[in-house]
Amino acid sequence: MYPYGLRNPWSRPKFPRGLRVVLLVSLLCISSLSLTLISKDNGRSQQRVRVWTKTGTTRTNETGIIAMISPTRTSLKDECQCSRARVSSFRKPGLCSDWADSRGQGQRVISYSLYGNLQSSYFKGIRLNLEGVEQFYPGYTMRLYHNANESQSGFKELCDIFCQSNILDLCNVRHIEGYPDLEKQFGMLWRFLPLADQNVIELHSRDLDSRISAREVAAVHDWQYTGKHFHVMRDNPAHTSRILGGMFGVHITEDYFKTTSMIWNQMYRNSKDQPWRKGYDQNLLKICAWPYIENDLVVHDSYLCQRYPHPNNRPWPTKRIENEANNFVGSNGETYPNHDKHFGMIWRYLPLADPNVVEFHSRDLDSRISAREVAAVRDWQSSGKHFHVMRDNPAHSADILGKYTSSCMRIEPKLAKRMSITNLPLDRQNRGMFGDHITADYFNKSPRMFVKSKDYPWTKSFDQNLSNIYAWLYEQNDVLVYDSYLCQTYPNPNNRPWTSKRIENETNNFVGSDGRILNVQCPSFCRPANHQDWTYCLKVR
Repeated sequence: MYPYGLRNPWSRPKFPRGLRVVLLVSLLCISSLSLTLISKDNGRSQQRVRVWTKTGTTRTNETGIIAMISPTRTSLKDECQCSRARVSSFRKPGLCSDWADSRGQGQRVISYSLYGNLQSSYFKGIRLNLEGVEQFYPGYTMRLYHNANESQSGFKELCDIFCQSNILDLCNVRHIEGYPDLEKQFGMLWRFLPLADQNVIELHSRDLDSRISAREVAAVHDWQYTGKHFHVMRDNPAHTSRILGGMFGVHITEDYFKTTSMIWNQMYRNSKDQPWRKGYDQNLLKICAWPYIENDLVVHDSYLCQRYPHPNNRPWPTKRIENEANNFVGSNGETYPNHDKHFGMIWRYLPLADPNVVEFHSRDLDSRISAREVAAVRDWQSSGKHFHVMRDNPAHSADILGKYTSSCMRIEPKLAKRMSITNLPLDRQNRGMFGDHITADYFNKSPRMFVKSKDYPWTKSFDQNLSNIYAWLYEQNDVLVYDSYLCQTYPNPNNRPWTSKRIENETNNFVGSDGRILNVQCPSFCRPANHQDWTYCLKVR
């Protein structure tokens, strides 16, 4: 019925029955051995998996089942129209791209985020930091998490950089499996994705506008020798966060992968539907990561080791080179023409040293005074406390705000005696610095704010950073704080709810507003359930 050997090869010629049984058993054994080679492994050990990269073809997944490569997982070869040699055909799917996956497991990654306009100043940081990775981190790869597309100006240049470098991986957040709405999340969070990537064993999160330096790498090597999983760096008075989003690293061992994955997924969930605002990534690191890492990290800290005391604080292993660009970790490598002048935003604090001033309120020109603000000030005035701090927006993430809201202080003789100025001319000191109605510099912690600001560049929020370092020491036990959102982040026994109800859907409805409507949801822990502002917060989405 069948031609010889086509459909029924066992029919002709007539083999002995015993030989047929032996051949059949041998075939079954070979099939069983093949399935064993691609069986699912336990943990994160190396797995041999054959992969075909063309979209729509088949591959063997972790369980040994033939599966389809998702068409949403776009190959970077298709995006940038260039060809690079793949490292390996055996891989596990990670959280970047097929190109990154082809590098296999054991990847050491320097991770960055890029979003928005490709013509921004951050774009030039791609080439400069790629050179830095090649020079200072041999054996590492640079990942750039982005949301760029072919229609954007600058996309071709981005592809040119990628095609010319074998250590750069572009990770388009639109095509990350398992996170379909990642593009909507705050862009600075994207660079943290390797925390949950099974192919990565070491991650360093960095900023595109900073430059890699020998000082940074020396600190990284010092951390690596300790065996601790996490590394945190602070090297400038402006580095006031517990964990800086562009200055931390983590060693992701096999037994620690579950912890780092959990940290990432908590940040991802908590950031949904939240507005994009500067510093939000660092707030999430503090909330979601710090509880897991505080006993398993090394901290290199130049200025804030007293504010953030930790048994594993360490001095920097290298000496800072004075008067040289890029002489602190996180620097953008540029020189600043105004480095020898006091930062302009602290000029408004001069009434603190004026003997004719008895009450002082610091404000911003781009904010508007409101009845809500005045009600809080009057409530503070009746409390007898010397200091007054307000936070009324999720962006007000500092102990003391010079921007968006205010720090207020009333000076009396006993306070002046406690915080006398020693950096004023002698004749000023002798004219009754401790008499009635004489103010004092409440930044009296050597070196003081005015003296310290002379030696540093003009950077955004530097006034707040100096206030947090040199003022909070005196304020924290003699302050009244009104806080709408961050009372858990900055706990204080003198935190209290606002005295006035926020007016719904009205401009200028938060202190420090420039006239825009506040449109975010209040977190549940910031206010007593029966407070009048609570109803409004529940309505806002």
